[in-house]
Amino acid sequence: MISLAQSLQDISYTIGKLDRIMFALGAVIFIFIALLVTRINFAKTLMSVYTVGIAAAFIFKETAGNVFDSIIMVFCTHHYYTGNQIIMENAGVEVNQIGLLKTVFVCWDVTKWFAPNMLLVQKFIINL
Repeated sequence: MISLAQSLQDISYTIGKLDRIMFALGAVIFIFIALLVTRINFAKTLMSVYTVGIAAAFIFKETAGNVFDSIIMVFCTHHYYTGNQIIMENAGVEVNQIGLLKTVFVCWDVTKWFAPNMLLVQKFIINL
């Protein structure tokens, strides 16, 4: 049986996390626009920011890709809701919680599986 209240709570939590990510991105863009509007000569400062930005791009490239894949899986192509019984990797599990980066499954023996959403995109899942 699908737990509508739990599904709504999971979606609300996920949207809250996504809201924080978008707020941080918007804050960075706002700072750059504010610096441009005030006509501050920040060319020298930008050189050091670019250096840090390039280093961060190499470090966080994989993480950003994983977050994007998880967002697509949760909001666009998800194959199940909280409370659904599914078969994944020849095991019957129940969806316990859906998050932005991971989904929690409960197996028949009450063990919990924590699966990253980026890996679930590639799995063959049967929704019962």
